[in-house]
Amino acid sequence: MVSNRTASAGVLYHPEPVQKAIERLLGPSKAEQFQLQRLVVDHTIDAFEITGKNGDIVLAGTNNVAILSAFHWYLKYVAGAHLSWNGDQLALPECLPAPKNKIRKETELLNRYMYNYTVFGYTSPYWSWEKWEREIDYLAASGINLALLPIGHEMVWYQTFCQWGCPEEKILDWIVPPAHQPWQWMGNISGFGKPISRNLMKKRVALGNRIAERMRELGITPVFPGFNGIVPPCFTEKHPDAHIIPQGDWFGYPRPDWLNPTDPLFSEVAAGFYRNQAEQFGETTYFATDILHEGGDAGGVNLSEAAHSIQQAMLQANPASVWVIQAWRDNPRKEVIEGINKKQVLVLDLESDEKPRWKRGKGFWGSPWAWGIIQNYGGQPGIYGNLYEIAVTLPEVFHLPESERGLLSGLSQTMEGTHHNPVVMDLFGEMAWRSEQVDLQTWISQYISRRYGQYDKHAINAWEILLKTAYSKRMDGHTSGNGHTESLFTAQPDLNARRSHSWGPTQFRYDPYEFDQAYVELLQVHPNIRQRETYRYDLVDVTREVLANRGRLLLEEIRQAYEKKDLKQFNVLADRYLYFMDLSEDVLATHQDWLLGPWLQDAKKWGGDEAERRALEYDARSIITIWAGETASQTLHEYANREWAGLMGDYYKKRWKLYFDTLIEALQEGKPPRGIDWYEMGYQWATDHKEYPVQPKGDTYEVSCHIAQELAKMPGQGKVKLSLDQAIWKLDQALEMNTLFLNQNPFHPAEDVRLNIGVPQGVEIKPLGKTTYPSVPPSGSVTVKWEASASKGIIKDRAVVEIPVQATAIYDQGDRKGQMKEVTRLIYAGWNIQHPYETFQSTEADFSQNGNQFAILAGGRDMWKKSDQYGSIFLRGGATGDTVAVTRVIHQGKTGPWAKAGLMIRSDLTSSGKSGGYVIVAVTPENGFILQWDSNHNGYLDRSRQIGTTTYPSWLKLTKNGTNYTGFYSVDGVSWVEIGSVSLPAVPAKQDIGLFVSAVNAHNAGADSLVEFDGFSVTGM
Repeated sequence: MVSNRTASAGVLYHPEPVQKAIERLLGPSKAEQFQLQRLVVDHTIDAFEITGKNGDIVLAGTNNVAILSAFHWYLKYVAGAHLSWNGDQLALPECLPAPKNKIRKETELLNRYMYNYTVFGYTSPYWSWEKWEREIDYLAASGINLALLPIGHEMVWYQTFCQWGCPEEKILDWIVPPAHQPWQWMGNISGFGKPISRNLMKKRVALGNRIAERMRELGITPVFPGFNGIVPPCFTEKHPDAHIIPQGDWFGYPRPDWLNPTDPLFSEVAAGFYRNQAEQFGETTYFATDILHEGGDAGGVNLSEAAHSIQQAMLQANPASVWVIQAWRDNPRKEVIEGINKKQVLVLDLESDEKPRWKRGKGFWGSPWAWGIIQNYGGQPGIYGNLYEIAVTLPEVFHLPESERGLLSGLSQTMEGTHHNPVVMDLFGEMAWRSEQVDLQTWISQYISRRYGQYDKHAINAWEILLKTAYSKRMDGHTSGNGHTESLFTAQPDLNARRSHSWGPTQFRYDPYEFDQAYVELLQVHPNIRQRETYRYDLVDVTREVLANRGRLLLEEIRQAYEKKDLKQFNVLADRYLYFMDLSEDVLATHQDWLLGPWLQDAKKWGGDEAERRALEYDARSIITIWAGETASQTLHEYANREWAGLMGDYYKKRWKLYFDTLIEALQEGKPPRGIDWYEMGYQWATDHKEYPVQPKGDTYEVSCHIAQELAKMPGQGKVKLSLDQAIWKLDQALEMNTLFLNQNPFHPAEDVRLNIGVPQGVEIKPLGKTTYPSVPPSGSVTVKWEASASKGIIKDRAVVEIPVQATAIYDQGDRKGQMKEVTRLIYAGWNIQHPYETFQSTEADFSQNGNQFAILAGGRDMWKKSDQYGSIFLRGGATGDTVAVTRVIHQGKTGPWAKAGLMIRSDLTSSGKSGGYVIVAVTPENGFILQWDSNHNGYLDRSRQIGTTTYPSWLKLTKNGTNYTGFYSVDGVSWVEIGSVSLPAVPAKQDIGLFVSAVNAHNAGADSLVEFDGFSVTGM
């Protein structure tokens, strides 16, 4: 293993700061029962031991962090206590118990890193010293020995650029206020909000110094921002001869300019930066910075040479420096790593649990690296975690030979926002000290017994359900979106809303009805648990999520009522949706951690006068709503959404109420709904100064019980689903259908349940089992199978036809008799594909052919670069020599603006993601007509030409002439417009050719696109 250990982190043993930390956490009488000792071991590991007798516990460790890790392990596994971001459980006996046997733990993972830059915007931009003091104690107890610390370092910019001739007021105007400042350190934005004041910078420097000093005392090395060449416009103006590259904008905000690190001026500026930094904050040996984070323009700069210069400037400042680099998107590029001394770098693989980048170059081409997690995006609340990857996959990687996993030297936690899902931090903090896989069911039982202070079967049942639902996420490379399934209460109102922010999942990550049972179990815990702060936090979180899930399910019913123009039902359901938001506000208001008020109050406390207080309040309000200005808000709004009391009732609910009112007005007047300027509404709230409660109100358990009672008596808590065994029913075969009745009520059974299916003339239906059930348990379900057959005359001159089928359930619940739920679904019916045509699918797809009419129903994430998912009807070897293929696209399902349907030529059409000689011509719903091809023969489309405006029907033509391919489109089948032409060398004379469809549903997961083609001709030229 490669350590990259700093001198301070490696050998620091000063027991007094550790003793004080224990005293802060437990109080004097408990703290004095611990003896602290230095443990001397091989320098390639960290280790701790726990021994002693009752009332005299001996904690020995290789350094202060190891000793505090021993203390934390003792609390967990000997004393049955619990520390967390969201509540402690420290009901300890007067005389502390000793371990039955000596406990020893050790680790080769010597770099244990904490914080994403974004945490300092989404979680802690305005924290006080008191919050930081507790945080640092908890970090050290969790084994963290490296922590990012940019607080106050804007002063370094200020001093450095003043020394290089920039006017003071221009620098202050360039520096971004605290909640948005992390994105300036990452090179994304500048010039946001009101100019920062010198007084605010001084106060932040004082806090940053205090944090750094406490970190050092406890053995945590502060990781300071490094200098990578970011400069303000005034510097660019002052030094016109320097090679400074404009970086464009980032969501409408100007990126800072970039001083080429190979320019002679760079080393001088960097030297001043590090000198000023050391004078303000003292020495460190770790510096975090990245080249071209999330885009930017290299401007022809040799990145290897640039990286070498950046590292040399660090080493000039401190020869022991280690450069901390984030592995995010395409960073770090191979040429960056090749340009630096790999012994003095630490690469943070931010998403080893989700999208591991360490596999590139078998561990970043020989660089020491840390296996990391993000798990939270934007600081959004939401019960979420892929605990399996932490408990099982991480140890698997650890035990791989170095030839496969490279120089794994640490762990990193780089959540975008912290203080959510304490179970994730708890488990991950242990993994440095565990080399083997963890049995999660056993571990979660121990965890919750510690967290709630006693064994409780209902609590364990609840958390086993959470483990199977919200915490069951597995690695998928973000194909299903980022993070948890968001509450649509926080979404910009839209009947078709499926997520709150632009990159969130569009579907449930788990069964919400199974999740409901965790709520039922939590409400049944022993009375002794119900007032513990740990339980109260969890109960708010689960109750909040149950209501959010109810809202997501209900919104679909509201949409259906609107489309049916059923004003009465729309009013009932819209009122219920708003009532769920009221209930959510009620339970959120019972706990300190779920209030808006403290967030705004903390920001205002930093202001030196009323104007500054208002500016900082805007900084805090905007980032959790509109994020920034109008251009940025179009993409980033709600990225940092918060389900907080105050925000839920005074912002999110008002938006939904206004939206529903416009839809009611539209139904009443029979016209389209009027538009709403959501940005303006958000901006007005962000610039408002209304004050919100800073203290909780109400008893969490009592409020949650009231919510459970309200949910139990809600009408219409049955749901019917209809599923098929064929995506396109082949009419020469019987079709098997399933109707599922789901009792959505987690508290009461559904009784006397009767299921039926209605079909149109020409279709016969019969049940394959019983259709009535005396009772369906809470959150339970029953399924009835049916068999359908149809007459041949039901489809004539099309490849596919839609057949409406209605499934109905009638049931009783409580004193509500004869409740009815129904669902109508259009079933696609068609015929089998006939010789000589074949089919292929690299995603979910089905096909139909009726003479020279064709239909393809297909999903598919994308057909671009790293994705190649489609369904195709094709002729094997059909493109022989010079070829012309023509088809007419009659209809295309709109699953996204870039959904694709058209003609494909490929050397082997059945070898998705591998075969080259790959060209398509296609129509898209919103981006006209395209010719795309695989330029490097790696099996993925990567070049494109785009032209025209989408229209249906449209004709497409693709020609092959030797190695030249040309795409055309026509709106009348007579006049053709060339889209483009491309030459692909070394393609075989005989290739496959066919029709294809891809839903391109990366942002509309699970959606399938139905496309109908009229004709498919393939001829010689």
